[in-house]
Amino acid sequence: MRIAVDATFHAPGRGGGIETVFLGLLSAWARNPGGHEFVVFVSRAGAGTLPLGPGMEELVAGFPPGSRAARTLWQQAVLPRAARASGAKVLFCPANVGPKSPRLPQVLLLHDLSPLVFPRMYAPLERAALGYLMIAAALRAARVLTLTESVAREARNLLQL
Repeated sequence: MRIAVDATFHAPGRGGGIETVFLGLLSAWARNPGGHEFVVFVSRAGAGTLPLGPGMEELVAGFPPGSRAARTLWQQAVLPRAARASGAKVLFCPANVGPKSPRLPQVLLLHDLSPLVFPRMYAPLERAALGYLMIAAALRAARVLTLTESVAREARNLLQL
C-alpha cells in the first residue's frame, strides 16, 4: 500500500517528543517498510533531512518557510488533494493535527491534548485553532493512535472517541 505522510512540521535541529517519535517511526519504516511505499510531504526547511529508505519518496510542500499559518492552510487545503494525487491509499498525520477533510482514510497520532487539557498554556487564538484542528481531524480520522493510555482516555472522554 502507498502511504502519504505529513512531515511538514519537521524542522532540522528541532527537538521534542513529536519529532523524536516521528523520526523513530520513519527510521523503522526505512529499515522495514513491510511491503509499503511512502510518500513523505516535507517543508522546504525539512527537505533532504529525513532518514528515508528505498520505496520512500519525498515531496516538498510549496508554502513559505517559517509560517505556521501558511503550513496550516497548506495542510488543510492542499495536502488532501496532493496525497490522493500521489497514489496514496491512506494519509498518516503524526503531529496531533491533520486535514479536516482528508479525502483519504486518515490515521492521526495524538501525542497529547494540551490545548484542551491545559488551555492556559496557550494564547487564546492558538488554543482555539489547535483545539479546533485536533478535534476536527480526530473526529474524521479512520484511526486515532496514542502513545499512552492516559492520552487515549482523554481522547475518549473529551472527544467522545
